[in-house]
Amino acid sequence: MVQACEQYIKQNRVRKLRGNINYPKNLGGIGIQFMGYDEQMLYGVSYTDPNSKTLDYLTSLGYNKESEYSCVYVAQRSWNKGKKIDKDIKFKYVSMEELYDYADEIRNLANNSFHEILPDASGRNRILEFFDAFESIPKSFYRIRHDFDPRTYSDVPQFIETWETYDLENTQPFAPMAFDKNTNELVGILLGLPDLFEAWAGKPITRCNVDTAMVKKGYFGKGIFSALNNIGQLTTNLHGIDYFEGTGIWSNNSRAIDTIFPHCSPLRKHNVVQKRI
Repeated sequence: MVQACEQYIKQNRVRKLRGNINYPKNLGGIGIQFMGYDEQMLYGVSYTDPNSKTLDYLTSLGYNKESEYSCVYVAQRSWNKGKKIDKDIKFKYVSMEELYDYADEIRNLANNSFHEILPDASGRNRILEFFDAFESIPKSFYRIRHDFDPRTYSDVPQFIETWETYDLENTQPFAPMAFDKNTNELVGILLGLPDLFEAWAGKPITRCNVDTAMVKKGYFGKGIFSALNNIGQLTTNLHGIDYFEGTGIWSNNSRAIDTIFPHCSPLRKHNVVQKRI
């Protein structure tokens, strides 16, 4: 079968086969798992049968392990770099209706940040996959779980201003956004995925797949990425989320994980293989 596929794509002038990349990514995920089989399945992350020989079989057919993607448990709830934020940065939470209005701006930010919203994923359609997941969250999830006083919950002025400005029960907590106060331009966003596997099992959603974070070029070093993590964790905590896992992190260079995510620990890993025909 693999030989037939290779012959077919060669006849159609395609010169590279790459995978496994299973769309929609939220259900299929990226890569063939080779570490972390004991971890609970998470929405948006591929899961492979521990007894599968798929990876060995593909490498025997000449496919190279081209990319490695890691998933990391976010062990540290508050990142120090996100506690002191540039005064020209403000944060927003918007409703689902407003979020659709930002779809093109989010796509443009992705292209500016790293040329694509995620390696091995498709641009605008990928954004809409997030929105589809958000639309699938039960309405009961949005109720704040306890009395909430922003000023006792955090001492970061921008966070307090955000919580006092927006109706948190009618905005999307999995998509905190950062803007330049002077230009009102979107300069950062974190897109998390609720663990819909929990909802489909009739349980409360308590887990978040921190899938994608992006910051506009020229705005690095202003604490935006860390601040989005901090306000994102704090806000979703209000809705009952108590587990956070960063996923789909390109980790061919393991030092990148240690440098960028020192507050996290690797849980699972996946390989994407590639072959030139």
